[in-house]
Amino acid sequence: MSEEITYKCWMCGKTFSNKEIELIERISCPYCSSKVIVKIRGSSWKVVKAV
Repeated sequence: MSEEITYKCWMCGKTFSNKEIELIERISCPYCSSKVIVKIRGSSWKVVKAV
């Protein structure tokens, strides 16, 4: 159930997974300790027919 989610630091721009966040036991960038991180969206597109 624990799928890998990719995050990106807003300050240093490095990408990391939720596994790395679990290792440091706090919600922040493991490289620069910034608390501003964003979840990277998937690259799949969903096509919906217009009504």
